[in-house]
Amino acid sequence: AKGVKKPAPAGKLVRQPPKLIEFGSTKPEYAPECKDDVTPGTSSFKEAKQWEVSAGLADSNPDNPCASQGGEKPKGGEAQGQGTWWIADTLSGSKKTDAGITYKKIGACWQRDFDRALAMEKHARTHTIVDGVLTRVNAVFQTLFAAVPDAMMSPIGFGVKIPTGKMLGGIANLLQDIGTAANDGVFAERQWKNANAGYNDCPPDALGMARIFCDLHCIRDAVKAGDNAILESLENAVDVMGQNMDLLGEHFAGVETDEINEVKDMLKELVPTSMQQIGSMRSHLIPMFTEMHGFVVNKPFDESTSLSVRRALDGYSEAFASEHRKPKQERFSNVSLSQHLSHVTRRTE
Repeated sequence: AKGVKKPAPAGKLVRQPPKLIEFGSTKPEYAPECKDDVTPGTSSFKEAKQWEVSAGLADSNPDNPCASQGGEKPKGGEAQGQGTWWIADTLSGSKKTDAGITYKKIGACWQRDFDRALAMEKHARTHTIVDGVLTRVNAVFQTLFAAVPDAMMSPIGFGVKIPTGKMLGGIANLLQDIGTAANDGVFAERQWKNANAGYNDCPPDALGMARIFCDLHCIRDAVKAGDNAILESLENAVDVMGQNMDLLGEHFAGVETDEINEVKDMLKELVPTSMQQIGSMRSHLIPMFTEMHGFVVNKPFDESTSLSVRRALDGYSEAFASEHRKPKQERFSNVSLSQHLSHVTRRTE
């Protein structure tokens, strides 16, 4: 049936196909600062590993964009080693320390910065309202005090005129100034605390750019590592293909050689040797020439018979010569001098 391999003859050795070399692609080798265990957002990310790699880069190659990605949380307000660290101050009394650059922490930095900005807007609004209240209250008192008549003091028949309204207005202005100064002082203190909190906390813009630069550095590293891996894989593929082609060529050449040898063995069994062919020819020719000799000696030919014999011999010569153009196993199988001379024999009889 088609597609079914024929069983090998008994006792015949069958060449087994060679075991081909398997091809394995080259895996890219990424920089330590660009591997998954130090990249935020991956399942294998570890902050301790990020700090370890970043600390090593800070010492060996501080210009590497990923050198500032890690950081160890400060203890007692003092930084421990190099890296990025800060005090997360929300102006609410909480001052937690933190370190390292991750996308989550960058978002938290933005949020605290927004919270502090909103808190300062609230303080600025309160400051403006208080200042406006003081100003309006003072204006009301100034209007009221303007209607107060002056007082006269003359204990001995003559005295001094006292501007009571102006004095009360001056006192109101003083009170307004004191209130304004207190309001400004409170607002200034809050501004100072907010500035210190922003200074000690992580700058979200700087952290975001630092993370972007590190990511761009790792993209560049991934492209280079990927290109190198592809080129190496192509070289390995060509080498493996060449070796496999050599193995297959050697195998099929051996198969063809085995088939040729098998055909040779079959031909040796089917085709007689040259000596056998010569012996066979001799055994056929001797009786033929003996027969011819008998014809000539015992019964001399007349002229017509001699012509017939000559034609028969010419036909035999042509048939004998044509036999050399046939395959060896078919030569001289149908050439018989007796057949060519049979009609001559019948005539002479």
